[in-house]
Amino acid sequence: MKKNIWSKGLYLEGLRRLRGLMITFSALTIVFVVAFSVILRIVGGLYGRGTSGLYLTWPYLIFVFIGAPAFAFKTFSFLNKRGSSDFFHALPYTRSCIFLSLLTSLITGIAAVTAISGAAIFTAYAFSGAGADTVREVAIFTFCSFVSSLFTASIVVLSSSVSGSVFTELVLSGVILIFPQVITYVFNNFVYSSVYTASGGGQYNLAGSMNVPDFNNLPLRLFLSYVGGSAEDMTEPFPLIYSAVVCVLYLVGAYLLFRFRKSETAERSAPSLKVQAVFRVILACAFSFIGTLELIRGIIDGSYVYNYLPTVIILYTIAAIAYFIFELISTKGKRNIFKALPVFGIVIALNIAFAGLFYGVHSYEYSFGTKPEQVNSITVYAYNSYSGSVKSLTDTAYCACLREGYKINGEDTVNDICNNIAYANEHGSRSSAGNYMRFNIKSGPMTKQRSLNILTSLETKIKAEIKQSEKYKKYLKLIPSQIEDKDPYEFVGISLNEKDVKKNAYGYEKIEKVLYALRAEVKDADADEWESYLKSNGAENDVYVQYYTSFGYLKIPLSETYTPNAYSAAMEALEKN
Repeated sequence: MKKNIWSKGLYLEGLRRLRGLMITFSALTIVFVVAFSVILRIVGGLYGRGTSGLYLTWPYLIFVFIGAPAFAFKTFSFLNKRGSSDFFHALPYTRSCIFLSLLTSLITGIAAVTAISGAAIFTAYAFSGAGADTVREVAIFTFCSFVSSLFTASIVVLSSSVSGSVFTELVLSGVILIFPQVITYVFNNFVYSSVYTASGGGQYNLAGSMNVPDFNNLPLRLFLSYVGGSAEDMTEPFPLIYSAVVCVLYLVGAYLLFRFRKSETAERSAPSLKVQAVFRVILACAFSFIGTLELIRGIIDGSYVYNYLPTVIILYTIAAIAYFIFELISTKGKRNIFKALPVFGIVIALNIAFAGLFYGVHSYEYSFGTKPEQVNSITVYAYNSYSGSVKSLTDTAYCACLREGYKINGEDTVNDICNNIAYANEHGSRSSAGNYMRFNIKSGPMTKQRSLNILTSLETKIKAEIKQSEKYKKYLKLIPSQIEDKDPYEFVGISLNEKDVKKNAYGYEKIEKVLYALRAEVKDADADEWESYLKSNGAENDVYVQYYTSFGYLKIPLSETYTPNAYSAAMEALEKN
């Protein structure tokens, strides 16, 4: 027997088996792109983004969910036929060599079709005169579609390595593709929909970088989010890495199962009665787990439990039917249905354990951050744009601290934050609540996010503590950069004696000259004296520079004695206008 880990002959044989599918899906993509381009040109349509992604990228949707799985099924279809299985197992190659050679041919086939599709779509957009951003999005989407295609193909490879019939392989592939995605989404959504302050947390959403419980944050997020009309997530590295890691784990599992697989497994529903029982349990749990989540959610909601009962009963019924129908179809023996009945107790036991897990997680989330004695630290965040209204430099310094995150030091403030979180979880929002703030709470080894509208009294206490900090004093002396205002420059310019600003009559350059002088003068100033000056509004503070920043509109007083250089630059601009 040859001890090679990879065989060129087997690799080429795998490509030969995929040749027809490669030609078919490549041709379908090209025909679709050409036909749709002509239609858009005739009706006067524009290339661009709609609510369903880029117009010409729909062939990827077909390939990810149909083409790539079909490639995987075709590559390893010999495992479901006794004659073909005997032939491949009789080849003078190790199991590792057979698997890796065929797997590389599968990856090559998927890469080839994805590349051809990408080239066709890219060419169509380039010749249509689409902007560089659109062409760039097509390139990103092509790569993400390749990863998504490998993900769906790896599921089929895994199921084909453990099953022995086409029916079992299809059912297992569907369960592996859908079950983890749906359960993760439902579990995450139920936890955070019933914990008021954690509604934007998403700590159990493993693929999410935006910390939002959303179906798109699952392994296929980087594909589905784009089809759904959102391309922002495709530039995030974590979803891509997560999907690739899950894909690799599936392939590693398939490799291990393939190595120990016997030729006699072909044309059987499972390699053994125990594996067959595992198949039935997984299929039943795919439905019953969702019913269990609905039931526990109803219990948590109290008086609303009866609203969830119809759904729970339907899901449990579907789970039981799927359990026994799967056994009947896969083994083709009515007597086996009665033999499978005792194993159904495992499904019930797993649902009880799952219910306990969900209830425990919910209780933990509900009480997290509500007991001051269990909290190690709290960091507060907030973001205020102040669109329209003019603010002072003290306000922007405070907001800068909140953007970066400020660690609360006052014990009394920590107690109030915990009490606010506990009240919000119990009663929801208060009508008298103030601004919306986010708190990163560390308790033991865990750090979690809690968000809520806090009471005005608590916000005042937080602001008072921040304004005594060194971080606040640092930002107080950092004059924010000037950015272009999208409004009609109503508050931009230099004012004298509180008179109206001349709507940017002084220009970006002249304002920048004033700010340049101001930064140099404030750099070495005493922070407390500078803050006192900003609050004083003395008689000589009759000149102000007003401009637009990332915090909104900012107004800074200029003094002939305290900021003489900036004052002179402002007066020079006033005299010339």
